[in-house]
Amino acid sequence: MNKPKTQVNIDTATRTRIAIAVGALVVAGGLAFAALPATQFTTKIEKSCTVTHVDFKKACKKKGYYSEAKISCGDSAPKNHTEECLSAKEWETRAEKICLNQCSSSEKTTQATNQPTPSKNQPIVEDSNIVSLESCPKVQLEEGMIYQLSKNIENKDNCFAFRGNNITLDCKWNTISGDGLAVEIVGDNNTVKNCTLLDGTNGIVVEGNSNTIENNTLKANNSRGIEIKNGNNNRIVGNYIERTQNGNAIQIGATQRQERNGTRGNVIQENELSFNTGYSVALLEAQETNIESNEFKQNEDISIYLYDTLPVREGAPRIRHSNSITNNSFSNERKGSIFIDEMNYTVIAHNTFRGLQFDENSNVKQNYILVKKGDYNSIEHNIFSANGENLTGVDISYAGVVSTDLLVQNRITDNSFSSLRTAVFVGNSEETVVQNNVITNSERGISLGQAEFASIIRNELTGNNTGIIVGQRTNQSSIVNNTAERNSIGLRFEVPRAFEIFEDELAEDVENYYPNRTNVSNNRFCSNRNADISCVAQVNSRG
Repeated sequence: MNKPKTQVNIDTATRTRIAIAVGALVVAGGLAFAALPATQFTTKIEKSCTVTHVDFKKACKKKGYYSEAKISCGDSAPKNHTEECLSAKEWETRAEKICLNQCSSSEKTTQATNQPTPSKNQPIVEDSNIVSLESCPKVQLEEGMIYQLSKNIENKDNCFAFRGNNITLDCKWNTISGDGLAVEIVGDNNTVKNCTLLDGTNGIVVEGNSNTIENNTLKANNSRGIEIKNGNNNRIVGNYIERTQNGNAIQIGATQRQERNGTRGNVIQENELSFNTGYSVALLEAQETNIESNEFKQNEDISIYLYDTLPVREGAPRIRHSNSITNNSFSNERKGSIFIDEMNYTVIAHNTFRGLQFDENSNVKQNYILVKKGDYNSIEHNIFSANGENLTGVDISYAGVVSTDLLVQNRITDNSFSSLRTAVFVGNSEETVVQNNVITNSERGISLGQAEFASIIRNELTGNNTGIIVGQRTNQSSIVNNTAERNSIGLRFEVPRAFEIFEDELAEDVENYYPNRTNVSNNRFCSNRNADISCVAQVNSRG
């Protein structure tokens, strides 16, 4: 029996109102649900999928890296997991994947998107933005993707070419070996990590900004290890680079350039560089580079080389390169640690220099730090020590030759020098300051060559053969408030005729021997075996 029409209309309207009401409740409920804290609606997933604790067990040689961790997922019992050395951040990422794999199939479904089964020899897409590779890719790398190596691969040409931004290559400590360029980056905010690169022509070349090269091992590359040709604010962190042949282990700046490109703000930090035959780090026209907390060991050539020969407009101010070299350690190098060639405003601070190798077959003077050309550089709070006949701590000298091109206002302050042939040599320079240094057990403490307006102030010289040497070409310099004790000779002047100044000979007799109006005042030269001027403070002795 059919219902009356009015009843049908009422039922229809009622159903409509009910549907609207239910929809409103659903929307309101959804909004309220969305507003709840995460812990109120993800409890089920957290029971097995969420990382609740990571406890690092075995520390690696590299600070902040671990090879074993105990991982707890939700309420499950913790389990030990071992990997190659990973940072704390990398262990956290690893823990998330481990816990996700422990989810029930239903929980996994709620968190992962379905992916089609790849055909043979195609990249395996493990997640919406993770691709697993078993060979050098033949396709363009996509922005925003993470590419992971699942095995060691052979590189016969150029393996990885980044042509974009926000791309990550994680080799998972697998090896890329063979000829050609392993990785080329042209873009910004890209990352290369956990790769072992062997026997390639080049390791990694970068053109772009804010890229990160971290936790990689590069061995026996034929041309160079890591090069930033052009770009700002890139980071080279936590890499191990050894035995780079015929090139530089790390290079910032191109070797041939017509104008300064403003490569700035790049960071070289916590790397270990050993047994390299070229420069371990080369800065070419680079500015505001931070070289910090690296370890340089047994390199065949200079460890850090700073160079800029691009012309400066006539009348223009000096280029403020403002590079900093801080908290690094240098040991057992063959040719020297730091070579500044045409660079200004460099800060070299809080570094340790030990065990520079002495070549017995060479008469060439070896230096920890040589400033050949450069002004307003500061060398401070470093420790220098060695055992060798021809070793110099700091050389400010235009490569040790007489020149009218003087280095201006370089500072050597608050350093410790021991067991060197010459701790500090100042020549071919103007307004150099040597101040508050401690110099012990060396052949020569401070030696002045062609130094004009140099200031030698408040240094302590003990147990040296000669504390301070003033050369014939020294001009209008000051030696003030220094202490020289228990040296063979406290102060020596290199003048045409030999002389000795003993304790009982005072300033009136000494003035005749001071070369070129050099001021020697308020020093304490005491208990030296020869040539003590006085065992009490001098007052205004002037040549």
